[in-house]
Amino acid sequence: MFPYGFGSYRISEGDATHEAALRHALDRGITLIDTSANYSDGASEMLIGRVLRDHARGANVEVITKAGYLQGTNLDRAQARIQNGDQFPEVVQVQESLWHCIAPEFLEDQLTASMRRLQRTTIDVLLLHNPEYFLLDAHQRGMAIEDARRHFYRRIRNAFQFLEECVLDGRIRSYGISSNTFPCEPDDPGFCSLEECLAIAERIAGTEHHFRTIQLPMNIIEHHAATVLNQRDRSATVLEFAAEAGLRVLANRPLNGVIENDLIRLATHVTPATMPLPDDVDARIHALEVEEHQAAQLVLQTLPGDGREAVAIQETFKVAAALCQSWRSFSGLPHWNDIVSMYLQPRIHVMQRHMAAAADPGAMQHYMDGLRAVLDEITALYAHEENLSLAELRATLAEECGMPLDTPLQHLALHVVRCTAGISTVLVGMRTPAYVDDVLAAMELPTISLHRASWIRIVEHLARLSDQGVA
Repeated sequence: MFPYGFGSYRISEGDATHEAALRHALDRGITLIDTSANYSDGASEMLIGRVLRDHARGANVEVITKAGYLQGTNLDRAQARIQNGDQFPEVVQVQESLWHCIAPEFLEDQLTASMRRLQRTTIDVLLLHNPEYFLLDAHQRGMAIEDARRHFYRRIRNAFQFLEECVLDGRIRSYGISSNTFPCEPDDPGFCSLEECLAIAERIAGTEHHFRTIQLPMNIIEHHAATVLNQRDRSATVLEFAAEAGLRVLANRPLNGVIENDLIRLATHVTPATMPLPDDVDARIHALEVEEHQAAQLVLQTLPGDGREAVAIQETFKVAAALCQSWRSFSGLPHWNDIVSMYLQPRIHVMQRHMAAAADPGAMQHYMDGLRAVLDEITALYAHEENLSLAELRATLAEECGMPLDTPLQHLALHVVRCTAGISTVLVGMRTPAYVDDVLAAMELPTISLHRASWIRIVEHLARLSDQGVA
């Protein structure tokens, strides 16, 4: 089986780059695509369905989708049903903008919608998507852990019974669970026991059950699937138990380690040969502030006498001013990238719309070029800082794998998960053709075999790197 699968968490219909990445992945031999009903509010499934319909290899690709979340359009529909007195049962209202449900009525609704968006009469695998939300919510509400688990596994049983019926009527081939808490300690309030889930499937359909796939996080930081003994009275890890039971394991988040709510991107970032100096960046931002004010005035000259739009323009042209105050203060490259995508890029798009109509388009272009250059320099500084902070981690993995020290961290991080006993497929987000090629380049590394003892050795080594903040 191909070791890497196409993760589509952030891909969407209508994005040409995402479509090109998916087609390139299929051309390069990817045979498994993982998506969900709530990814991009259904637009992920729509893109996958359309591309697979006309791609030469589309018929031979395994499609895995998931159901459980009520967000976006799903949440709007669920709230409308409440107004009509026809609400979905057993909904967990996790947050105002996030509800969750695995009741058969909801799964029926989601399966029908996914089949339509994916343009398939049969879904290869349908996974319950993070059902542990019920346990986490119950803990927050103060429910006793024994009571919460009794209700939780009853819900799992009802869902499995429905999914077995879906197999019989040909709408799905098999089913499973995607859970972030499969690898947790058994006394964790959110722990989802694979052993208990398998027992439920066996009680429903005996050895002929179709509970065949699980998905869980696995990376250098979140190594617990390979190290925590939480099955068979703490005598086996979830990976060991899954292997004994013949269950397939899909690993997600191989390059995104989460520790204490911080995200660590496990990658070596490309940086320029000559790094900018922070003081020089400060000077360029101060000079850019002057140009920014002048650019705003050029745009304002083209506006009619609408005071509200003038105020909006003045607020938009404050990127350099904001950078002057805060560019050194972000927690790292992921935080900076979030600021760029959520705060800066929308303003830049507005600026671009006004460029052609400005009184002096050349001055506007000069300002925009300067702004992009400054953003690139700040990104390079944060990337360089992150490369330095992860240097020891990269060296540890390279030594464990017997690879050259200059092997990119993302290749090492993918490789150790791929080569871990019990992992069937590693799911990786591949939103651009370049990402696809970079992921598949990791396949060129020599195959090794990692078991629990190997991971414990890696973890113990990382624990000694306290100054890196990644252990």
